[in-house]
Amino acid sequence: MKKFLEFVRTLFSGGGKAEKRPEVYETDCLVGVVRDRRQLEANLAGKFYHVPARFVYELDMPIKYIALYTSASTFGRGNAGIHRYGKIKSFRAVPRYQITALPKNSPEMYFVFEVEEWETLGRPVRPLETAQVVTMTSLALIKKSEYMPELYMRSEEQFLLFQYLKDICLNGADKKKYNYNGTKIAASGDTIEVIFKNGERRKFDRSIFNGRPFSLYRKLLVKSG
Repeated sequence: MKKFLEFVRTLFSGGGKAEKRPEVYETDCLVGVVRDRRQLEANLAGKFYHVPARFVYELDMPIKYIALYTSASTFGRGNAGIHRYGKIKSFRAVPRYQITALPKNSPEMYFVFEVEEWETLGRPVRPLETAQVVTMTSLALIKKSEYMPELYMRSEEQFLLFQYLKDICLNGADKKKYNYNGTKIAASGDTIEVIFKNGERRKFDRSIFNGRPFSLYRKLLVKSG
């Protein structure tokens, strides 16, 4: 228990490091999945979010913000994604049964984060083709992104590549050659052509990736990373 409490103290303090302006791709925000409308109402009214302690790692620190993710299956397509976030004011580690706003008879240890206020994003971050939700990201990247897969980006080069792929996969744009880390990409007509940096050449049926830029992004990143 002593070791756990020491971990708790350092997890949200930054380990005593001096405060600095966060980089866009440095994680400082926990994305919390909201299970249902009852939880959302309790989170918003009580200005808190809770998560099992086993899901939070020391490598995640420091965590400064919470963003709430609502799924399309539970909340409907128009209400899905990240709409709200809050700055962490305080936190505590408690057994689950002590979280009385959403009762559950369990002794499992949870973190309860209290936020100063829930803020509404100017533009919500919408789901796209992947149902998996990234756990840690940065508030700066959330504010910069349009779709959930963009929260997986870990550099400006990756982000710009995804913008290009969004244009050809979502908007149907024809594009001249785009160079990512030595890999050349172009889209025209029914075809997406790729020349990887190792010289390998591929042609993809463009219709396969209509509406699915993240699927193409993953294919390209494997050989271009």
